[in-house]
Amino acid sequence: EFREVSFSYNGREQVLERLSFEIRAGEHLALVGPSGVGKTTLLSLILCFYKPTSGEIYFDGRPASGLKVTSLRQRIGYVSQNTLLLSGTIMDNLRYGYPEAGDDEIINAAQAAETHDFISDLDSGYNTEIGEKGVKLSEGQKQRLSIARALVKAPDILVLDEPTSSLDGRTEESIFVSLPAYVKDKTL
Repeated sequence: EFREVSFSYNGREQVLERLSFEIRAGEHLALVGPSGVGKTTLLSLILCFYKPTSGEIYFDGRPASGLKVTSLRQRIGYVSQNTLLLSGTIMDNLRYGYPEAGDDEIINAAQAAETHDFISDLDSGYNTEIGEKGVKLSEGQKQRLSIARALVKAPDILVLDEPTSSLDGRTEESIFVSLPAYVKDKTL
């Protein structure tokens, strides 16, 4: 819940001003608008990358300012509009953020993100080295891995910031067909 939240990067110009809304557990909400209106800023506030200039953000009725950021972020899966992958294997990247994930959890997440088939077609499958920043992968493949990585940890809250911007229409449609079953009880 956002209660009267305002935010400014420079202390003068308000990016968000007295914004109030509530998303209940399990609800799905889409924020739509032109570039520069504050959508990514709003997501950054949810993820506690920034603190509101004024007002308060609440999770389960508790103020974010009183919660440990690490505990809160463990409950949130985040897919950025700018995909970040690490050098190492596909499996390493999918386990990042939730190292104790089992192979079945990883494969289920990869299937929901429409990435399992392309991984399986690689010579070393999930053990394929992807290079620094995923240089050996296409932008669409990177983005699907990013979606799968967010799903692996089975978060309570899933935050997607333009998660399909690098995908072709068919793959995007496939993800939006398989994703709802995977996130039906999640706040999205």
